[in-house]
Amino acid sequence: MEAKTNMKPMVGSEERLTKIERGLEQLRTLYDQYFAGVNKVLPQNEHIDIQKQLQIFPISELRSTSQKFRYTNLKARYAQLNTLWSKVIKQIEEGTYAREQNLNRLRSKQEDPSTLEKTSGNLNSAVNKQAKALESLYEKITATKSKAPNKEKFMAMLEKQIEVYKEKNPGKKFQFRLAKDDKGHLQIKIESKK
Repeated sequence: MEAKTNMKPMVGSEERLTKIERGLEQLRTLYDQYFAGVNKVLPQNEHIDIQKQLQIFPISELRSTSQKFRYTNLKARYAQLNTLWSKVIKQIEEGTYAREQNLNRLRSKQEDPSTLEKTSGNLNSAVNKQAKALESLYEKITATKSKAPNKEKFMAMLEKQIEVYKEKNPGKKFQFRLAKDDKGHLQIKIESKK
């Protein structure tokens, strides 16, 4: 009989931990939507709710090591996300957040059509340079390989890699490099310019 009463708080603790975990994930999603501009209001009520749940959680009910570990991880994850959110909110308030800066630049360019023409000219020259670099890379590969890939597929694959690199490293310049792996196969490496 006593074993059942000991199990009951563990199940309740598991349910509470799961509820906090889901709430924290939902809160992260709400903050991401706010930072992306989808939601216009900070999720303060949800934030306070998760904070209270973590603070008033009865730690004495945690019987197993796995539950204690899970609770500690949830608390650490909340602290990490809270620090990140505070940092981004501060950047937005100061006007240094990247999304806000891009929006401000777009607004100013829409007001001044001469800058739009200059920007499109610079963009065309950058695209031409990139196209020439991709062409020369393809030529190098065809010169070193007896069996070269289809040119359209090759260019499409490279453009996808460029997009991924630009998403991971916004604003950084890059260059291509041919390298051989352990088996002697040619690989294309994208690396930052120094």
